[in-house]
Amino acid sequence: MSLLQNNSAVKAPTVTEKSKINKMRYVLGISECYYEPAVYIQETGKITADVVSKMLKNKDTRIEECEGKSLKVMFHTGTEVKFLGFITAGDGSRELTDEDVAYILNNVEAEEIVQAITADELVDMF
Repeated sequence: MSLLQNNSAVKAPTVTEKSKINKMRYVLGISECYYEPAVYIQETGKITADVVSKMLKNKDTRIEECEGKSLKVMFHTGTEVKFLGFITAGDGSRELTDEDVAYILNNVEAEEIVQAITADELVDMF
C-alpha cells in the first residue's frame, strides 16, 4: 500500500459550529456600561451580579484600554494575569478609554450591579 493511497482514504476534518453561548451582561450602575464576562468565566455557572461587584472592587482587578471600543478587565492572581472580560458602552457607539475607568468604578462602588435583561425579556415588555 502506498502512502498516497493511504492519505486519500483519510477524510478531512469537518468544521463544526462554535458553541452559541448566550452572552451574559451586567449593568454597571447608572454608568450606561456593561461588564461582559469572558466565556470561560461564564461557563463556570458561578457568575452573578454579586460576584461581578466583588471582582470589580478587588484591589487586584485592573480595567485597561485595549484595541477596539471596550475596556478589558484583568486580574492579577499573584502568579499570572487572567483576562476576565470586557466593559462596553451601553449602545456601543462610544469608545471607552482610560479616562472612563474612574467614572465606571465610582458607579460600581456607589450603585447596584444587575444582570442585563435578555432580548426575550425586552420583547415581553411591549
